[in-house]
Amino acid sequence: MQHPTGPAPTAPRPAREVRTLYTRPEQATTATTWRCIGCDTYVTTALAVCETCGYDRQGNDSYVYTDDPRPEHAVVLSWPDGDTAADAIKADTAPEALEAARANWPGAAVALVDAEEAPRC
Repeated sequence: MQHPTGPAPTAPRPAREVRTLYTRPEQATTATTWRCIGCDTYVTTALAVCETCGYDRQGNDSYVYTDDPRPEHAVVLSWPDGDTAADAIKADTAPEALEAARANWPGAAVALVDAEEAPRC
């Protein structure tokens, strides 16, 4: 309660207007990305689920490797101690496959090989 000799009460100010910049995730104005664990592609942060494989940011396991329509690229991995291994990476292009393999196997040297020449480990 206002004291009778105090200043006159002020009219209540309108609440601060809050505007959303977008209403759907596809309309987000940001250009940053997150890396999909399922297919190793970069996805805009406006999307919660990767459009390529269906994996979400939290890493759920809904991605099925055999259902991925992208071509498979054979890679050979080698470590400084002399160990080697073979892997197959699904990616749209060979450079994307190399990038994904390097992300999957930190510290290993990665090289593309023909699928027929890949060693069976």
